[in-house]
Amino acid sequence: MKPRKAGFPHPFRPQNIRSNSPTSATAGLAAVALPSHHPEQLFRVLAQNTGSRLNSQAEYVIFYSMELFAEQLMNRYLRTCLSLFSVKEFTRTVRQLGIAADYDECETFLDMNANVFALTNGRYITRAGVFTGRYFSIKPTALELAEQVLFPGHRCMPFVDPDELSSSLRFFLNGQELPRKVVELNSSAAESYYFLYGDEFSPQYIVADPANNGVSLIDNEFLLPPKVKLTGVSLKSLITRYGFKVGDRLLCRVADWNAGIIDVEPIIRPAGRQLKRTDVRRNDWYGALERALEISFDRAGPCASIEEQLALVFLENAAALCVPDCGSVEELLMDSQKISAEQYGIETRLWRRGESVPAIGSWNTFSDMPDDTTVSANFFVTDFLIDASIKDHLAEKKYTADGVIACIIPNGYVLSQQEREALCTRIATHAAAVRSRYNHFADFPLTAVRHDALELYSQVNSLVFQIDKTNMALEKYPQQELVTISQIYSHVARIIEMIEIHPDEAIQECDELALSLDGMHYNYECIHEQLDAVIKDSFHCRLRVST
Repeated sequence: MKPRKAGFPHPFRPQNIRSNSPTSATAGLAAVALPSHHPEQLFRVLAQNTGSRLNSQAEYVIFYSMELFAEQLMNRYLRTCLSLFSVKEFTRTVRQLGIAADYDECETFLDMNANVFALTNGRYITRAGVFTGRYFSIKPTALELAEQVLFPGHRCMPFVDPDELSSSLRFFLNGQELPRKVVELNSSAAESYYFLYGDEFSPQYIVADPANNGVSLIDNEFLLPPKVKLTGVSLKSLITRYGFKVGDRLLCRVADWNAGIIDVEPIIRPAGRQLKRTDVRRNDWYGALERALEISFDRAGPCASIEEQLALVFLENAAALCVPDCGSVEELLMDSQKISAEQYGIETRLWRRGESVPAIGSWNTFSDMPDDTTVSANFFVTDFLIDASIKDHLAEKKYTADGVIACIIPNGYVLSQQEREALCTRIATHAAAVRSRYNHFADFPLTAVRHDALELYSQVNSLVFQIDKTNMALEKYPQQELVTISQIYSHVARIIEMIEIHPDEAIQECDELALSLDGMHYNYECIHEQLDAVIKDSFHCRLRVST
């Protein structure tokens, strides 16, 4: 069976966006920095790269214990801050806003924030600071010009807020906003304007367009209907006033990152086929972008998403790439012989054309890891995971501490007496709190999806633990299967977190989450036998060596 690219939570919802580390975040959702030479480290890095932050109880408590208003205020500041700053300066600003947060809390908040980049020497810069005022360009297609419309789609990536739908972006020409226009077109044509999101996510972005209100993916396993509608921007004034035509392009500049406002200027290609100086400079631009991407692959590997990969590239190469004679990422991928969108597990990443995107590389070989890599029982356990397991057992009216332990601790991990006692005490404390407020009827809409998520988590958790137990370099495992299991691990952890932290939203999206889990179960069945086979071979090799 071949893994399919279907069945995931909406990537643009804030609770499902990757974390900040390149990573992500988005994180990415499933960008897993897999260590190559250290036993029992796959768990550590998987946890580091899930939005659940499974390896840091302190960060979890800090992040979720902040008052909602304080968090919103801090995010609002970061969405409009354009200058470099340090943790100390951010802490001072936060306190001036009336928020009681110390240095460590602020540092954690920045490191976890998807809209902040950590630079050298302890400095930070926001996405707004990186991309405000930066140039990029869009070359409308013949279809768009025939309809006198521009579909922003992925074409503003990575210059705008990755959490904002492209249909809500506002484009201005000479200070006047270009009106929106809705067009119906074939789904395949619509997806061509969203392919940088990967075909695993592009249908969800398209359906999220307000023009497709009422269209559901869950009735057809995340496949689009034959025709969809896209909200675009009218090009009528450019065509009428400037004679805008096929081959011309729009030079874009982010005027207000927070508000999603973009200024545009028409670049009219002169008549005739003679090569122009700007064509030479633009051709050089494509070469510079190719080289920057290849350097990024070597340094950062496949990032959390294509968007994050591009964000890092344009951050590090803004002076060379954000120029008036720029081309576009979209055009580069259409013509490049070096770079393309390649399969990465059950997702898509930019990589060298024709090469399999590896799970292991220089970007995730941790030479500075300590020799002591022992994983304790506490490592596997977070508050929301305990709560989810307790509720699952209460729903089936068979709660026991041993049952909760069996759910959250991987099969094969032997608890010491001290670990078991500490874990039972912790579970008992949680159980008392959960029971005091648990309502079978109110929880009923989530019981099935929570149970399925925990069942899959337990299976994947145990498989990852068995991989770690082999004490074998991860390069020896099939790479795409290794990536896939890490992606499933990340996604299912996020679903469990969403159910416990945002239950109202989870109830609203219950059908989507159920279908997501169905897709992940399918993909797990596709790949676990290959990984099991390597684990068994490793075990047999150890037996032969020992005898």
